[in-house]
Amino acid sequence: MKKKTIIQIALFVLLAVVVVFVVCEYKRKPLRYHKAGIEEIDRDIRSISAKDLTIAERMSYYSERFLGAPYKLESQGDGPYAKYDRLPLLNLKKINCMTYCEIAMALTLSDYYVDFFNILQHIRYYNGIIGMATRNHYTMVDWVQANSWCLDDVTLQLGGDQAIAVERTISHAEFFKNKGIDDIPVMWPDRRTTIHYLPFEQLLNEKPELQSGDIVALIQNMGGIFSAHMLIYIENETGAFFRHASMSAEKTVDSPYEQYLQGVSENPRYLGMSFMRLKEEIDWKKNHGKFIVPLNIISRSEWGAAPLKGEGIEHIPKRITIHHTGVVYEGVPVALEYLKGIQRYHQEDKQWIDIAYHYLVDLNGRIYEGRPEHLVGDTATDYDPHGHLNICLLGNYEDQTPDRSQIESMSRLIADLCLKYDISPKTIKGHKELTDTKCPGKNLFELVKNKTVLNEVEKKIRLRH
Repeated sequence: MKKKTIIQIALFVLLAVVVVFVVCEYKRKPLRYHKAGIEEIDRDIRSISAKDLTIAERMSYYSERFLGAPYKLESQGDGPYAKYDRLPLLNLKKINCMTYCEIAMALTLSDYYVDFFNILQHIRYYNGIIGMATRNHYTMVDWVQANSWCLDDVTLQLGGDQAIAVERTISHAEFFKNKGIDDIPVMWPDRRTTIHYLPFEQLLNEKPELQSGDIVALIQNMGGIFSAHMLIYIENETGAFFRHASMSAEKTVDSPYEQYLQGVSENPRYLGMSFMRLKEEIDWKKNHGKFIVPLNIISRSEWGAAPLKGEGIEHIPKRITIHHTGVVYEGVPVALEYLKGIQRYHQEDKQWIDIAYHYLVDLNGRIYEGRPEHLVGDTATDYDPHGHLNICLLGNYEDQTPDRSQIESMSRLIADLCLKYDISPKTIKGHKELTDTKCPGKNLFELVKNKTVLNEVEKKIRLRH
């Protein structure tokens, strides 16, 4: 072999090794939001939202996305067209201690990027109304109280009798005056407010039962204000940390728990810490910035259902059972006519009072009202349908594969029914788990068996979809 050929092969192998190394290094590095684009962030939020993670796990994940992010005190404002603070409404490239906590919280509660942006404004502004007058300026007074929809002050719960009360007057009028602003409404009069904090000695000697993701306020010894700094408590396999956007470090860092507490406890300016925690369940129907698409259920009258043939037997719904119609359906005839055919078959051939199922879902995820919920469904198989709410997908899922939109709609419907009747999502079963049948078909049943449906329903209940 010629020397030139050998050199070319060697160079090619070396290049291949370098490429593989670079690719592996890229894959190993966690995504950093302050270096990523919107599309990349959106994909990541959607990916995390699809996983069955706790609030604490989400807070830990999203807060880590900003480690190393540059610190900038004036990093976020009311937007370029505001009168007083024309900095961007959202800045992921540079953050301060408060915007960092707000951003991590909003990401934790969101399902995609636009969702995140809107929730963030509701965390940062009173009722989500953007402006200097409505911004939640004071952490322990404005911010905690305005965010009671998603956040609890757990200081007393953690500290008990050792929690110390401190009282101060908070004045928005004085705040705006010091900024030279005299032409906006003062939303809140001067308030004499009491808060509680845990002293450093207690935090060091008897570490409270903190949870990863807890928001922390560093309480200072100064009149007219409580909080000097905001942090996020993180606990993982490597230890306990305060994760925060640090002015002194000029970036977001993890500070070991005891080391950080020792440092601030030696400064007479600081008294201790207060602690806040995101709620596990949020009533999103009050719409705190989250897009809530109403569950559109096509009523019996809208699809032309015939009247019931009899009174039926009443029951109290206690469980959810998933079915399919068992006949391949590809959209012809249209769902409304298809449902009428099913109802005629059940009423005339089977001699049942009505269509057997309480709800039916078509190929596009549209939901149709079937038999009234308070009446027992019917079955041609050997199980007692009392207490069962029967949800049926149109089609034969031995042969067909359920569409993502069908599973999404069905999961939202089941979540609503679980909340309405206080039904545990763990009661969700496929028809074949109750009797000898192929229903709801192997392709749909697989999503029940592997807990895809259960996880979707529980997530929607947890976030109040």
